Amino acid sequence: MHCNTRCGATTDGEECLLNNISSENESHDLSLSSGSSISSLSDDTQPSRLQQGEEAEELTVEYVSSLMAAARTCQDTEALDEVRLLIHDAQRTHKSKRTPAQLCLLLEWRTPSSSSVRVPSTPSTSSINSSSGPTTNKSPASREIFVDASAIGIGFIFNDRWLAWTFVQGHPDIPLGPDGHVVISWAELTAAEMGILAFVSAGYRNTQVILRSDNEGVINALKKKTWTKNFGVDEILKRVLKICQDYNLDVVPVWISTKTNPADKPSRGVYPPKNLMFGHNPAIPSHLQSVLKVAGA
Repeated sequence: MHCNTRCGATTDGEECLLNNISSENESHDLSLSSGSSISSLSDDTQPSRLQQGEEAEELTVEYVSSLMAAARTCQDTEALDEVRLLIHDAQRTHKSKRTPAQLCLLLEWRTPSSSSVRVPSTPSTSSINSSSGPTTNKSPASREIFVDASAIGIGFIFNDRWLAWTFVQGHPDIPLGPDGHVVISWAELTAAEMGILAFVSAGYRNTQVILRSDNEGVINALKKKTWTKNFGVDEILKRVLKICQDYNLDVVPVWISTKTNPADKPSRGVYPPKNLMFGHNPAIPSHLQSVLKVAGA
């Protein structure tokens, strides 16, 4: 992430947090949590600081204090992004249920012009033209979608609305790793494909969209526009890039930790209320119809 403001005093780092929401974040490898039956491609990268703390049941005050200190330097892009997401989560938590670490975040993080951190909002889906004809959305505001995959299926979140699809268990077209589990690279990139399809099904065109995934391989593939041919993930990537080209989407891939990814639960079969489902469920493309089913409908 390249900051648009100079980073000297504490408040400059805080401004960077708010002014660079759509910037690319350095990716950090994080597979799905240990409870998932998923197999990943081999990777020699070292676990990030967030991975090492992923097993903790609850964030500590000490951890968030050090995270805020790192974020204020405007040099640690991972810390900047994580602080924003944790504050978003804290703001959405009822006051009576906030943890000491969340209270620390809300009390100690300040911006020059506000007593609380502003979290950008995405437009209501009701404001998007849902007619069958193509629509154009040229608003400069960035959109933000969350995608995730597990051995069960795929989760998608946009503007606090959700969709989910389940894998047809045991289908021969679903690639399995040596351990017999679904290949994470295939599953997570397929989640990105379905997420982008859901986004354009709502009528979005000619705009930027931040795509958040907790899989480093997906993030790097979208940035570099290339990936391995193993398990056909290169073909999935080509399809995703073609969709973006056809609808003039500027996709900004940004890594997110599993713990703060709202698409994690629906990918595992834990669905929010039906009345919160995204109003634009895309048709499952022909190449995925044999392996995916709409969930929660």
